[in-house]
Amino acid sequence: MRHLGIDQHGPLQEAEAEDGGAPDAIATGGVSIFIEPCHRQIHQLPDRGHLQPIDCVWCHLLRGLWITWSASIAKQYRNLGSCKADPIAFAKLVLEDYRAMKLTFITWNGAGDLFEESVQAINQISEMAPNVPQWVRTRKPALAGKIRRSFRTWVHFSLDRDSLDRAKQIDWRTDRHFYSYQYAPGETGPYPDFVSVVFGHDYKMPEGVDGPEVCPLNTNEDIKDICEGCRRCFGRTDL
Repeated sequence: MRHLGIDQHGPLQEAEAEDGGAPDAIATGGVSIFIEPCHRQIHQLPDRGHLQPIDCVWCHLLRGLWITWSASIAKQYRNLGSCKADPIAFAKLVLEDYRAMKLTFITWNGAGDLFEESVQAINQISEMAPNVPQWVRTRKPALAGKIRRSFRTWVHFSLDRDSLDRAKQIDWRTDRHFYSYQYAPGETGPYPDFVSVVFGHDYKMPEGVDGPEVCPLNTNEDIKDICEGCRRCFGRTDL
């Protein structure tokens, strides 16, 4: 196992064995790349304070403890260092694992967010392997605007009630983008009409809120293989 976290039963078991039980990924069927350690992890490592915290107040990952495990943090710092040192080589490593494990999509930023070198890696993969689906999640307008257009690369820009203005701050280079909306704890009322995917807090929608934009993760008790089965965020053009 190299630096990447892979959400497949065999590789995940291998990662647990060598790293002390720290899982790395959530998106079943694909490689989920956690590169920049998230805000909660940075608080666990004050000596790494040169990394800028990202917006993560309602992040689903804060529900779990595994992102604070030392093995998980160490692996993400290895990813961070590898990508910053040589984003082109990192992109090749991602593709190598993707193909070797016969995966079906690549997810960026299960935790953390984009930085300049990860944008370069994403664009490099789009150039080297334009048929590989990439699902890029971000909350950073400036970097979202640097993702080049590629038919199979979708940029998922996440908004909440406190960040709606960011939707107007992006100078898009790709038409393969969409917005999601994340409900805050206790928030009620309708979601914005321009978003394509909606998430309830803790995957529970406010009472009376429904619609075709509601992600099926909110409405299914068993979320196993939901992303792989739905693929709206990285495989369909009718968002």
